[in-house]
Amino acid sequence: MSQWEHATTIARRKLCEAPEWTVFSLEVLDSGDFLAAGAIEAVTLGGKKKWLGKEKRATITPAELKAEKKRYEATTGKCAECLGTGKILLRWHHIEGTTYQDCVRCKGTGEAKS
Repeated sequence: MSQWEHATTIARRKLCEAPEWTVFSLEVLDSGDFLAAGAIEAVTLGGKKKWLGKEKRATITPAELKAEKKRYEATTGKCAECLGTGKILLRWHHIEGTTYQDCVRCKGTGEAKS
């Protein structure tokens, strides 16, 4: 999910959006760029997600994503792949649930690679 988090940060910055604004769709384009679409997320009284305001979109290049990961590691000291948790998604199954594994990049430490 780190790609998603970093894409949200880039799109928010490009679109001058508030911290509540989040990506709800991330599409890979034929060019290799990403198209991020998002809005401000709200939860209704029934617990369902709802999106406030008009959907906005931003194109994100692989170079921007790479630079954002470097910035994240430099400012937080945490691994950009696992966001400092030391774990990454291995698989999801509708009955068995989510399975994680140690992050390959930081070897499960959660620390930024020097």
